Amino acid sequence: TGKTALIKQVAGTRLYDKARIEIDGRVSKNIWSIIEKILSQIGLNIEPEILSVLDNLRYDHVVAPIGALFNKFASKMVVIIEHIEHLVDS
Repeated sequence: TGKTALIKQVAGTRLYDKARIEIDGRVSKNIWSIIEKILSQIGLNIEPEILSVLDNLRYDHVVAPIGALFNKFASKMVVIIEHIEHLVDS
């Protein structure tokens, strides 16, 4: 669409050494997929096999360290969420 093209053009020319993090609300349906997407786009790839053995991993277990990591790098990132309407009520 026109908005998507505009965002991509602006992000492609005006980021000034910031990492562009793109999230698609149609694909990322839960907090885990959003966290995984952000981490992978900043270069921190966690294999699904590692996460699969953590049976009791809950969001409240990781919110503080993930939040601290994101806060540390927030000034160096621009997060673009396309189709955010799919995430608002999910």
